[in-house]
Amino acid sequence: MDELYADVRGNMLDVICMGASALGIDGRHTLRNKSAVRIRGLLGAELLGRRCRGIRRSARVIITVVMAVGLGILANSRPFEGLLLGLPTGAVLTVCIFGKNGPPLSVTVKRIILPAFVLLTLIVTSMAYYNFRITGHPLRLPYQVYEGTYAVAPLFVWQNPRPEPTYHHQVIRDFQKTEMMATYQLQHSIGGFGLKMLFFIWSLVTEFFNIYAIPLIAVVTVLARHLWRYRWTRFGIITCVILFCGVLSGTYLSAHYFSPIAGINYFFVVTAIRLWRRHEKKGGKFMSWFIPILALFMIGKSLYESLSKDTSSALGFHRPKLLRQLDRQDGKHLIIVEYGPTHSAHYEWVYNEADIDNAKVVWARKMEKKQDCKLAEYFSDRRIWSLEIGSDQSTPNLAPYQTELCQR
Repeated sequence: MDELYADVRGNMLDVICMGASALGIDGRHTLRNKSAVRIRGLLGAELLGRRCRGIRRSARVIITVVMAVGLGILANSRPFEGLLLGLPTGAVLTVCIFGKNGPPLSVTVKRIILPAFVLLTLIVTSMAYYNFRITGHPLRLPYQVYEGTYAVAPLFVWQNPRPEPTYHHQVIRDFQKTEMMATYQLQHSIGGFGLKMLFFIWSLVTEFFNIYAIPLIAVVTVLARHLWRYRWTRFGIITCVILFCGVLSGTYLSAHYFSPIAGINYFFVVTAIRLWRRHEKKGGKFMSWFIPILALFMIGKSLYESLSKDTSSALGFHRPKLLRQLDRQDGKHLIIVEYGPTHSAHYEWVYNEADIDNAKVVWARKMEKKQDCKLAEYFSDRRIWSLEIGSDQSTPNLAPYQTELCQR
């Protein structure tokens, strides 16, 4: 087993694959989303990469710090998936640390327990304070407030739908009642759940593994037999299965939900290429060069498409440009946004700073005349604008809001 790990660590292909992942090979995601996925994937790899023998040989404070920070980032970015990853990993690490082959108790306390306790206490305290300042309760997440305010469909398929709340904006009601509830209801039939499984597999192959799925598919049976021979790779497979089952139990599904296990998946890819070379020397040797070269090509293609893409009519261009224009003007502003009939809820213009009353620019969706007038009265010290967005790719039309309509 040590030879297997040493061979993988010494294989330059592993570095190339991880480098390609770090740079990103899929141009359909935003830079922010890809960065978050990479961070969670690398920290998930650190969680899964510690073996009992490694802990016994090199129980260092820096390793404990990295793992504690990784748990903190997972708890703040993907708490459910982080829990599914952390529980089995934590259980095995506990057995390794306190078992008969674990490090001495003094080493365990000084280099593992104490640093982890201090860091995790700081992380949990910071999260509780953040939640308290935002929601008024240290254990209530902002996401829970959002779900409780707007959502009808539950987070998991076994839960019952919530009563429909009072919606003040048609775009939010359409999104929750039409799109989200349709996703939930679809999964309560055999055919609908089957479609979800097909989407799940397609997302893994095309978005999560992408071109790295080639060696996995080519030697899937040989790879499965090889990995199942070793205790730690069996643990990796079982952890992946636990995460997959947990994610499938949710109402919503996206490929980046699996980012915490990105590291172990790349280990599977590198092992698959090694086995391919062993069983089919010519073809395997060719693919061991072809796949990283293809990965570099995809990087260049993604960068070229991103740099050459026309963003002049996109949301990410117009909203910042409009904010810069208003920031250069004196006083404060209120923008009342009116969406056209073809607007998608995934292209949202209305979001504000935490301190709305003191923000330079406040955004609001258009409602009924009476409610808009109340809003205009509350922000009477601001210059009020009306922003019409015909479609998500069109140029928005900004004009002064007709406050005289409120006087009639």
